[in-house]
Amino acid sequence: ACMWRQTANCNATHGEREPDRDRLCSENVPLGNSGFCDCNGDNQKNSDELGYGCQSTPGNCETVCPQALQDRRYDLKWLLWQLHR
Repeated sequence: ACMWRQTANCNATHGEREPDRDRLCSENVPLGNSGFCDCNGDNQKNSDELGYGCQSTPGNCETVCPQALQDRRYDLKWLLWQLHR
């Protein structure tokens, strides 16, 4: 499933992963964070997935991952997250 994958040092491509700071695709990503929208959920930045340094943000990954909204309807992890907020 689509996720925001947080990286360190304001470097989306080569920054060390910070998985404890990952976000759901629907969550806003504030300025000052770096990482990438993992549209296919494979925990890797693929060439077609956008990365962001600390000076830019996608808002949330649903805006840049075209399949995210459709997939979310069937995403058990997203549903459990919403129920336990």
